[in-house]
Amino acid sequence: MKKNVLLVEDDPALRMVMREVLKDDFEIDEADNGDDGIHKGLNSHNDIIILDYHLPKKDGLEVIA
Repeated sequence: MKKNVLLVEDDPALRMVMREVLKDDFEIDEADNGDDGIHKGLNSHNDIIILDYHLPKKDGLEVIA
């Protein structure tokens, strides 16, 4: 069974590369800003969260808090 990973990254090109690298081993969900990252992080089961520090709406430290 694949683990769930949440990618919280605002750069679409970097998110695409990360998705391509991880897609064979993980079920992937994505968020492109801090607010969506918080929402998806709290409302779904994630085994791993990959979080950018510089995000729109809320930065990575605000998302962690």
